[in-house]
Formats: sequence, C-alpha cells, structure tokens
Amino acid sequence: MSKYSAITLGLAGVASAIIHLYLANIPRMFGAGSTSTGLFFLLLGIFQLLFTALILSKYANRIVSIIAIAGFAFSILIFFIATMVQLPFGAPHPQLSNTFALTTKVIELIFIVNSLEKLNLPQHA
Repeated sequence: MSKYSAITLGLAGVASAIIHLYLANIPRMFGAGSTSTGLFFLLLGIFQLLFTALILSKYANRIVSIIAIAGFAFSILIFFIATMVQLPFGAPHPQLSNTFALTTKVIELIFIVNSLEKLNLPQHA
C-alpha cells in the first residue's frame, strides 16, 4: 500500500468514526426513546476506529480487510435502506438529500476503495 493510500484510508476511517461517535452523543437529534440509534452509532464508530487501526497495522491480513470493508459497506447499505423504509428501531428515516449524511457515506466509500488494495488481489496484465 502506498503512503498516500494509507493516509487517505486512515483519514477516511477516522473521519467516518468521529462523525458516528458524534451522532451517538446527540440523542435529541433522534427524539425520545431512540437509544437504539445512539447505541448503533456508538458501536459503528468504535468498529470503524478499531478496524481503521487494524487495517493500517502490521497485523492486517486478508480477513481483517474483508471484515473492515464489509462493516463500512454495511453502514452505507443500512443508510440507504433506512432512507427508503422505516426501520423497526431507532429514529425516523433520514432524508436522502441530507448533505451531511451523504458526505459521510462518500467518506466511507473512499475507505472501502482504498481498502481493496489491502486484499492483495492478483494483478492481471
């Protein structure tokens, strides 16, 4: 992995985690009784910090990379599902036009794209 890829991956992972940890601490944003939403954002932020550190460490392997990519992809997928239908837990569904949320999903996508290099896929000539 190149130095710039590692920096981009690290910044994207940490930025995404910070955003989710910030959202976990704002229960008033989601209304009363939405502790499950706050818990989801807290766990997602912790996961993203942990796997960003792991994927950049010397202990990173193919399994760690796959888990990290799957976790970040799950975050993107659950957001788009939540914009289409009301989830059985948490807050009302977000608006697809929410620039802050879409920016977060783009950051997560940047993490995923940079993580693909860690999978060591065979190169075709």
